[in-house]
Amino acid sequence: MNQHSLDLPGVDIDPDAAAAQAEALADATDRGRWPLRLLELTDICEAVIHRHPGAAQRELAERMVMEIANYLGGRPVYLPRGDALKRALRDRRIWRDSGKVSPDDLATREGLCLQQVYKIVGEMRALERTRRQGKLFGG
Repeated sequence: MNQHSLDLPGVDIDPDAAAAQAEALADATDRGRWPLRLLELTDICEAVIHRHPGAAQRELAERMVMEIANYLGGRPVYLPRGDALKRALRDRRIWRDSGKVSPDDLATREGLCLQQVYKIVGEMRALERTRRQGKLFGG
């Protein structure tokens, strides 16, 4: 029995392993929501920049951290990294510019074919709808 194990008759529980398992469960639960969460986080950052034009970089960074911390409220959050994050941010850019830039120009700018741009816009539209309306009837 290691020094961190709980001393219960017939039960050997490692608190560190239990905490890691709880964190993994929370991570897996939130993992399916990260595209929506990423939309929300980029909106928060854009709003901070918009509300504080001309603010120093350090001040903006601190305000963004405060807004994000207030929004997330101490919840465990999964965010991707690497290629998955780059794709998600690219998709966000395409969605943001979809009403202002032609699909052909978006495809050229992002190095995609036109069908991929339409697919991304459709997926982002669905995410935005979910974000604004929630999932109706628990589905």
